[in-house]
Amino acid sequence: MNLFYILIAKVFAADPGPGIIPDPHLLSNVPKAPSGLGGLAGDVINILFGVAGGITLIVIIYLGYQMFTSKGKEEEFKKALSGISYAAIGLTILGLAYAMVQAFLNYIT
Repeated sequence: MNLFYILIAKVFAADPGPGIIPDPHLLSNVPKAPSGLGGLAGDVINILFGVAGGITLIVIIYLGYQMFTSKGKEEEFKKALSGISYAAIGLTILGLAYAMVQAFLNYIT
């Protein structure tokens, strides 16, 4: 164990010193934040898709709760099961729409 602590102490104690300039080739792969109308639209769309996906997952959880608490009533069980099916289809469509919008936003920015 002591060897482990010595190695960790050596790694964190290493000071590169002032004046060390990072390699610009390493920084070229860092994505830049989009600006302008495309960046604003992308932020708003990300928020809207996140909210819609969150609401859909909450609906699926609620319908799953209804399905498990149907207490043998076949009609309630089928209603909750069909609701979960529709919510899952909606979540799939939402994911595909998100992918298409992101591809479009990456194309215009």
